[in-house]
Amino acid sequence: MKFKYALPLLIVLFIWAGCAGPIHSVGKEKKATGKKPIHPKAYNHYLEGALYDFQDQYVQALIEYYQALLYDSTSAQIYKAIARDMMRLQNYESAIEYLKKAYKLDPRDPEILNYLGESYYNLKKFRQAISYYEKLFEKMPTNETVRNNLIFLYNSLKMYPQLAELYHKLQEIYPENDEYVMQYALTLIKAGDLDRAERALQEVVRRDSTQVAAYFLLGSIYEKRQQDDRAIEIYKRILKFAPDSHEAINNFIPSCENGRTGRASRRFSVVCCSRILPTSRCD
Repeated sequence: MKFKYALPLLIVLFIWAGCAGPIHSVGKEKKATGKKPIHPKAYNHYLEGALYDFQDQYVQALIEYYQALLYDSTSAQIYKAIARDMMRLQNYESAIEYLKKAYKLDPRDPEILNYLGESYYNLKKFRQAISYYEKLFEKMPTNETVRNNLIFLYNSLKMYPQLAELYHKLQEIYPENDEYVMQYALTLIKAGDLDRAERALQEVVRRDSTQVAAYFLLGSIYEKRQQDDRAIEIYKRILKFAPDSHEAINNFIPSCENGRTGRASRRFSVVCCSRILPTSRCD
């Protein structure tokens, strides 16, 4: 995933959709925060800066925004505009300085949180980036890009408990989507929490007894516990629902092909091949 190139698209979406979205309601925001109108001269400089931005003349735009700031130092939008151009010039540390000022003035603006997350990411300060994306997720839990950014960072840093908690929240948001349950269980397996993973997967197959992927994961859990008989029963069940899955089982359990990988695989192959796959596959 080329993170830094994917994020600007989210930024553009925020710019165009933020004010109309369910979180960033302009009317409610003015009432709640008591914003005063921007100074007329500050507004004129701000518009000039925006025109320069439109022409990709970011240095000239910054000059105008700085002028606007002289007339109005209480506008989160001006600080955010300066930070945005700092980011475009790859001056992320300065961008963060202005974004924090903007955030203090307007903590409800999801675009500021997005910029802070992106800036810290580009400075390779991933945990700080995560902290702002987590705040953004709380505001926009159904935004696909936001949750994908968190999933990417959690996976990259092997933060499996946090990733599992994220998938758990997504299950609550999308209760009919078993994919999030599967990812939740897989993350728990990576974290070594086999009991919770098993309970989640059992719930999946209880709702749909033909969920082959869930059975594969259950089989892997029983293998890790050295519960050979239970694992074998699971793989037999897979073949019942998907008779063409011999190859899938063979790939999923390397031990089914001459115990070719490690002591545990050799142990399991003693019973695996003869009780799951055709005898010819075990010769």
